[in-house]
Amino acid sequence: MNNISVYWNTLFLNQWHNINDIPLILSSGVYVIFNESEVLYIGKSNNISGRLTHHKENLLTGENPPIYFTWADVTDTHIDGVERFLVEHYNPKYNLRIPNVQAVKVNLPF
Repeated sequence: MNNISVYWNTLFLNQWHNINDIPLILSSGVYVIFNESEVLYIGKSNNISGRLTHHKENLLTGENPPIYFTWADVTDTHIDGVERFLVEHYNPKYNLRIPNVQAVKVNLPF
Protein backbone atom coordinates (compact mmCIF):
# COMPACT_ATOMS: atom_id res chain seq x y z
CA MET A 1 0.00 0.00 0.00
CA ASN A 2 1.33 3.44 -0.91
CA ASN A 3 1.76 6.07 1.81
CA ILE A 4 1.47 9.84 1.44
CA SER A 5 1.19 12.71 3.90
CA VAL A 6 -1.46 15.41 3.48
CA TYR A 7 -2.41 18.61 5.25
CA TRP A 8 -5.95 18.59 6.71
CA ASN A 9 -7.40 22.11 6.58
CA THR A 10 -8.71 23.65 9.79
CA LEU A 11 -9.55 27.08 11.07
CA PHE A 12 -7.39 29.12 13.43
CA LEU A 13 -6.29 27.15 16.50
CA ASN A 14 -7.10 23.83 14.79
CA GLN A 15 -10.87 24.24 14.96
CA TRP A 16 -12.90 22.31 12.39
CA HIS A 17 -14.89 24.07 9.66
CA ASN A 18 -18.66 24.19 10.25
CA ILE A 19 -20.85 22.98 7.36
CA ASN A 20 -22.85 26.23 7.64
CA ASP A 21 -19.75 28.28 6.71
CA ILE A 22 -18.35 26.73 3.54
CA PRO A 23 -15.48 28.79 2.09
CA LEU A 24 -14.57 28.91 -1.57
CA ILE A 25 -12.19 25.96 -1.88
CA LEU A 26 -10.11 26.18 -5.03
CA SER A 27 -8.45 22.81 -4.87
CA SER A 28 -8.91 19.21 -5.87
CA GLY A 29 -8.86 16.69 -3.12
CA VAL A 30 -10.71 14.62 -0.59
CA TYR A 31 -13.05 15.81 2.13
CA VAL A 32 -14.47 14.36 5.32
CA ILE A 33 -17.85 15.41 6.78
CA PHE A 34 -18.49 14.45 10.40
CA ASN A 35 -20.29 15.32 13.60
CA GLU A 36 -19.22 14.83 17.19
CA SER A 37 -19.93 11.10 17.16
CA GLU A 38 -19.35 9.73 13.64
CA VAL A 39 -18.03 10.27 10.14
CA LEU A 40 -20.97 11.00 7.84
CA TYR A 41 -19.44 11.15 4.36
CA ILE A 42 -16.09 11.00 2.58
CA GLY A 43 -15.76 12.27 -0.96
CA LYS A 44 -13.46 13.67 -3.60
CA SER A 45 -13.90 16.53 -6.03
CA ASN A 46 -12.25 19.28 -8.02
CA ASN A 47 -15.05 21.54 -6.69
CA ILE A 48 -15.05 20.77 -2.98
CA SER A 49 -17.17 23.83 -2.09
CA GLY A 50 -19.86 22.74 -4.53
CA ARG A 51 -19.92 19.17 -3.24
CA LEU A 52 -20.08 20.30 0.39
CA THR A 53 -23.00 22.61 -0.45
CA HIS A 54 -24.76 19.77 -2.26
CA HIS A 55 -24.32 17.42 0.72
CA LYS A 56 -25.48 20.10 3.16
CA GLU A 57 -28.67 20.72 1.16
CA ASN A 58 -29.48 17.11 0.22
CA LEU A 59 -27.73 14.48 2.29
CA LEU A 60 -27.32 16.02 5.73
CA THR A 61 -30.73 17.61 6.27
CA GLY A 62 -31.74 15.14 8.97
CA GLU A 63 -28.46 15.20 10.89
CA ASN A 64 -28.13 16.99 14.20
CA PRO A 65 -25.71 19.90 14.25
CA PRO A 66 -23.01 20.77 14.62
CA ILE A 67 -21.63 19.19 11.46
CA TYR A 68 -18.01 19.78 10.53
CA PHE A 69 -15.70 19.14 7.62
CA THR A 70 -12.09 19.16 6.61
CA TRP A 71 -10.31 18.61 3.32
CA ALA A 72 -6.88 17.89 1.94
CA ASP A 73 -5.34 18.66 -1.42
CA VAL A 74 -4.59 15.38 -3.18
CA THR A 75 -3.21 14.87 -6.68
CA ASP A 76 -5.27 13.11 -9.33
CA THR A 77 -2.78 10.25 -9.19
CA HIS A 78 -3.69 9.43 -5.57
CA ILE A 79 -7.20 10.84 -5.07
CA ASP A 80 -9.19 7.61 -5.61
CA GLY A 81 -6.81 5.57 -3.47
CA VAL A 82 -6.93 8.11 -0.63
CA GLU A 83 -10.73 8.14 -0.78
CA ARG A 84 -10.74 4.33 -0.59
CA PHE A 85 -8.40 4.29 2.39
CA LEU A 86 -10.52 6.84 4.29
CA VAL A 87 -13.81 5.06 3.52
CA GLU A 88 -12.36 1.73 4.64
CA HIS A 89 -10.90 3.28 7.81
CA TYR A 90 -13.90 5.35 8.93
CA ASN A 91 -16.85 3.41 7.44
CA PRO A 92 -18.90 6.60 6.95
CA LYS A 93 -22.66 6.57 7.42
CA TYR A 94 -23.65 7.70 3.92
CA ASN A 95 -20.99 6.36 1.54
CA LEU A 96 -22.47 3.78 -0.81
CA ARG A 97 -19.43 2.94 -2.92
CA ILE A 98 -15.71 2.45 -2.55
CA PRO A 99 -13.38 3.26 -5.48
CA ASN A 100 -12.10 0.09 -7.13
CA VAL A 101 -8.41 0.96 -6.80
CA GLN A 102 -5.59 0.17 -4.41
CA ALA A 103 -5.88 2.16 -1.17
CA VAL A 104 -3.37 4.93 -0.55
CA LYS A 105 -2.69 5.40 3.16
CA VAL A 106 -2.64 8.96 4.49
CA ASN A 107 -2.30 10.55 7.88
CA LEU A 108 -5.78 10.79 9.41
CA PRO A 109 -7.46 14.10 10.30
CA PHE A 110 -8.58 12.74 13.71
